[in-house]
Amino acid sequence: MGEYLILVNKQNGIGLDFEPKNLTLVELPTINNREVYLEKRAYVAYKRLFRNATKNNINLIIFSGYRDSNYQKMIFTNEFITAKPGYSEHQLGLAVDVSTADIGLTEILMYSQEGRWLNDNAYKYGFIIRYPKNKEHITEYIHEPWHLRYVGENHAKNIETANLSLEEYLKIRNNN
Repeated sequence: MGEYLILVNKQNGIGLDFEPKNLTLVELPTINNREVYLEKRAYVAYKRLFRNATKNNINLIIFSGYRDSNYQKMIFTNEFITAKPGYSEHQLGLAVDVSTADIGLTEILMYSQEGRWLNDNAYKYGFIIRYPKNKEHITEYIHEPWHLRYVGENHAKNIETANLSLEEYLKIRNNN
């Protein structure tokens, strides 16, 4: 389980050459039918999340999954919005950007039924909202209600229950 708790942020990179093992092609709806990959266990968990969302009339679409450092170089804008190459969680294959086609990757998602459902249920499948509201001073990124990070069900439940960011959770775990 520890391999899913890798901290990648502005201070903790994984290197430009890092590539996760077990990348799997996503065969669920993606924006513009884009080819998206996720680490296998994260994908299995996301499929469960997606199926249960659909049963609850929540229609989700993936915008982004695994991104290598070359792709990250192409989309890098500034460090408050986009991670530098080698410092992106997407490079782990454990991060997935999810929304609806009409809302896209905007903060408006948190006010929609889809965003509320993700906020209330993602942890049940091992995902956390990686950049939560009111934690920007800790994560150093804007609130991203669409950015899910797979950490495993037990860790996700603990993080959700304690209302922590991944940084806070790992600091507490490392001090025990």
